Amino acid sequence: MDVRDRISALRREIPARLRAMPPKHEEKDVFDGKSCSMITWHDEPSPGEHRIVVAAYVPSMMGLATRITADGFVLQADGSIRPLTPEELQSFQ
Repeated sequence: MDVRDRISALRREIPARLRAMPPKHEEKDVFDGKSCSMITWHDEPSPGEHRIVVAAYVPSMMGLATRITADGFVLQADGSIRPLTPEELQSFQ
């Protein structure tokens, strides 16, 4: 499962489950055929808004560098979801 698949699955979750997610969940996975760390981040950047980000950290260049792929969304107070902007994702990449 890649970052987009995980984000799609999370977007289908009920809002109460998203709001109750832990701040960080890390697991090992395979991304583009390579072992990686897949981290799901959750925080509340402003009251009532919940930011969910999934990032894959894939070693590259024989372990000398890490390629990061991230995507996410904000669950707003009214229950609607909006994608994160590239600027909002920047701190996760």
